[in-house]
Amino acid sequence: MDYFRKLKDVFVNPNEFFDSTQNETKYGPVFLYLFVTLVIGSVIVLIAGLLGAQSGLSLIMGAIFSPVIVVVNLVVSFIVIPLGLLVQHLFVLMFGGRQGLLRTYQSFIYGGTPGLIFQGIPFLNFVAWIYSLVLSVFALTELQKISTLRAVLSVLVPFIIAAGIVAMALYYIASMFTSISAI
Repeated sequence: MDYFRKLKDVFVNPNEFFDSTQNETKYGPVFLYLFVTLVIGSVIVLIAGLLGAQSGLSLIMGAIFSPVIVVVNLVVSFIVIPLGLLVQHLFVLMFGGRQGLLRTYQSFIYGGTPGLIFQGIPFLNFVAWIYSLVLSVFALTELQKISTLRAVLSVLVPFIIAAGIVAMALYYIASMFTSISAI
């Protein structure tokens, strides 16, 4: 199945698409899909940044640094995504998923497609990440053979924990600045 057909099916026919991915037995096709999706998402980040430029100088700077932006986005993604995948798989195991890491990998990557592609477009990125969470639940239900409730918990519990950690870190950083300004 070619990339753009997969992309269309993820958005338009997710249940049928996730059912068809059970024939995949290797990580390669999923990794290639991830790479192409990240490149497309990085280009969209770049275009959105250039379109949002307020002056000629920021447009020129954006054009100069655009290859750097794309490379940094790809590098950061290839660090963060495997960590997120392993955390996700840990929670899938905790909630009863026993179909293996490949099936979690598929649900994580294919389910995350909207968020990865539209990450650079304000407001649309928020809607895309919500849709990604929904797709991930569909994918886990289909690929890991777990109930919808278990799939929801597998997706939301790590998300809530991560949000809590970020909130605590931001609170800690803000309290450091508050202490400094009080001196």
